[in-house]
Amino acid sequence: MKQIQLLDRRFGQLLERFTRAVTRLKFKGICELTCMEKIDSQRYKGVYLIEIRVHPRDSDLERWMTRFRKQWDNPRYRRAFTNTTKEKRIAKHQRLRRWMPLYIGKSRCVGKRVREHIELPMRARTTAMKLRDRGRFFARNRFRLKTIEIESKYYDVWVPMVERAMRDKFNPIVGRQ
Repeated sequence: MKQIQLLDRRFGQLLERFTRAVTRLKFKGICELTCMEKIDSQRYKGVYLIEIRVHPRDSDLERWMTRFRKQWDNPRYRRAFTNTTKEKRIAKHQRLRRWMPLYIGKSRCVGKRVREHIELPMRARTTAMKLRDRGRFFARNRFRLKTIEIESKYYDVWVPMVERAMRDKFNPIVGRQ
């Protein structure tokens, strides 16, 4: 029992250091989601952020969010394995930014996963945003990709923790969590 308590204490200390380090991580801007070659070249493990551009004439957060929800949470997408808006994360936004955090995820191959978010059809059973199948919504909006490359043999242990920390920091408006 004492050995477990010692390990628990050491793990807690490591976790505190890890948490402080994660808060200093920065997403690196890659490209807009129209640059498929650039997206395909992101062949690494990591966490990614997809943002949506807010039109310059939009200035009211509540009005923009209402319009966004109406398009995003359209009833025809309900049983299509797509991500929905998250009220608890939306509520954390106090103002409308030029680029709003749309979605945060993790992958062992970031480019491949982001491409799935863009190109998977609504009928696909894989959960994704399925942007292209949202028709005019995808065509009328701009999206951009940012990433944090994470190469680690302990990927399964700590990358989910990085993803969660980034979600808590940026509060993406769409997701499963």
